Amino acid sequence: MLLLTGNKPSQDIMKEKSLVLYEKLLRIEDPYWREYIIKPRQTQNGFIQKVLDIRKDPGAGVFSHFFSFNAPAGFIGTAFDGEEVAIRIALKQLLANHHKFENAVLLSDSQAAIQSISSFELPLTPEISHCQELLSTLTVKGKRIVLQWVPGHCGLWGNEQADFLGKRGANLLQHPNTATSYWKIKLFLKNLCTSNSLRDLQTRTALKSWRRVSPSSIADKPRHDAVAAFRLTTGHDCLAAHLHLLGICQTFLSTMRFWRSNEKGPLSPMWCSSRTY
Repeated sequence: MLLLTGNKPSQDIMKEKSLVLYEKLLRIEDPYWREYIIKPRQTQNGFIQKVLDIRKDPGAGVFSHFFSFNAPAGFIGTAFDGEEVAIRIALKQLLANHHKFENAVLLSDSQAAIQSISSFELPLTPEISHCQELLSTLTVKGKRIVLQWVPGHCGLWGNEQADFLGKRGANLLQHPNTATSYWKIKLFLKNLCTSNSLRDLQTRTALKSWRRVSPSSIADKPRHDAVAAFRLTTGHDCLAAHLHLLGICQTFLSTMRFWRSNEKGPLSPMWCSSRTY
């Protein structure tokens, strides 16, 4: 459990904690990887290293001493699909070259793909089922295959090569008849609606007086408080009207207009929530 205290924004604290955890992961001493910095090498304690990387376009890249491949991941796909394609390609090539190794480890930065393939539950997609069948076949042949999660872009040897191959795979022509699952179409439509809504909002607010208000000027608070802060910043609040009814303010104009007409110094908004009116 992480307890957030102090005046720092939660985003900054989470970034600091993530960096600390990242450094700890890199410093973990494991008997399999103590000689990892020794280059060049083909195996390390009997394990062939495969580095996988994907992009959101999506594309897949596989890099190893034995082979290197890149491929597109589908007409409508996600980063998860790219990772599945990369793992499936690696397993197929390992099966084709099973006489050249005994143990192999596939390094991937996608925990979702690793957990889906390693799960004993019903596979979500035919691609996951195919990967599980390949793993079973390699196991029957006496091979030990390990799916290992690693942080993305953490300096592991071969990571940049796999990233380059993933970019090349993303630029390849996607097959238009690629089978697409229901949840991928649902996610695609959701992202499309979100982008269209944002574009529509930008068009509708293009002539507003507050169109250039920086989002950073609105405090990172709960929605109720953030709405009140936005109204005070843009001059759409009702604070002046309430103060006018109470006899405190001489005008019912918005607070921002009242300050602009009566204050000669810099503007200093009063951050408050509508629940205190």
